Amino acid sequence: MANDTQKPVPDPTAEALLTKRRDLHRARRVVAEDRWNRFRKAAARRVGLADKSPAEQRIDMMLARAKWPGRAALIARSGLWDFGLTCGLGRDGGAASGLVSYVRAGPDGGANPKALFDQAWYLERNDDLAGSRWAPLAHYLVAGDKEGRDRTPCSTLRTIAGGMPSRSPPPASPPCSTSCTRE
Repeated sequence: MANDTQKPVPDPTAEALLTKRRDLHRARRVVAEDRWNRFRKAAARRVGLADKSPAEQRIDMMLARAKWPGRAALIARSGLWDFGLTCGLGRDGGAASGLVSYVRAGPDGGANPKALFDQAWYLERNDDLAGSRWAPLAHYLVAGDKEGRDRTPCSTLRTIAGGMPSRSPPPASPPCSTSCTRE
């Protein structure tokens, strides 16, 4: 019992060694945190998220989860939808759907959005949308762009904005021009 009440005698060598190890650990943690932050910033620049704040990214995710009304708001908020177009800009062209009817149609290859987005081409390249109710343009805005998927065979947002090459192989005959009028 007498040994329990006595304080241990500090060993200066052990204390110096522990202090040195704690300092090295702190330095390694600072270097690792810096490396992780630089990686996250570079990854955000690569996928085009650098322009959106974390709050804006959370708003986009909440809108995407809100079924068709939220996805329609997400597409309208993105700036890709052009309400003045009279036809779709995809490979098939033709009459374009209104925003709400487009979103409610889901992955229908015949629904043409009023945006620079080739719906039929996107559906051909992304089999994971086949059984979903997601409008392909909404899927692209939430997940496809982050994953590096292209929205048309001609260009991507990154090539238009930053001059980076497209990640997908070029198609045999890309339909890069269409005649469409504005209302």
